[in-house]
Amino acid sequence: MKNKSLTPIIVFGIVLVFVIAISYNISRINKENTIDNENSNQSTNNDTTGADTTSINRNSNISDIVIDEDKINIYFFYGETCPHCEELFAYFESINDEYSKYYNIYAFEVWNNDENAEFMNKFGSVLGDNTESRSVPYYIIGDKSFSGYIESMNEEIENTIISKYNDRANINRFNDIIKQ
Repeated sequence: MKNKSLTPIIVFGIVLVFVIAISYNISRINKENTIDNENSNQSTNNDTTGADTTSINRNSNISDIVIDEDKINIYFFYGETCPHCEELFAYFESINDEYSKYYNIYAFEVWNNDENAEFMNKFGSVLGDNTESRSVPYYIIGDKSFSGYIESMNEEIENTIISKYNDRANINRFNDIIKQ
């Protein structure tokens, strides 16, 4: 008899433990989402120095491109699962605070987007590069193209950013491609 009277209490205790555990997990998930949203909002705001601290938009559209006489454009063509592309994204993020005052970056995924691949091919054609194989990363700084990425290229990339910024004579070279 004594065991029968304890059964409802034990069941109630087990249910209570499950409810508390589920409530705790929901609370933790909500807190993590709030933190992620706050971090996301912070990463897209400009700081007080005027430097652009935004992350690179990995889903640029041709209509997003702005020809800014005060900056050069970097056109970054990448593949969704390309490890070298991810390394290049990380590199651009690492120099963003120091160098973003010189450029705007427009990133276009080309392995799964035929329109972006065609856009890349038009750039390649103007520059005399064969981009039909969709070999990535393929990126253009000002009017100089690069194919591939390894860390030893960082200094050349930074020097190209500065030199193309200082000599913005060809800044409108790609207007015809962009406006099509």
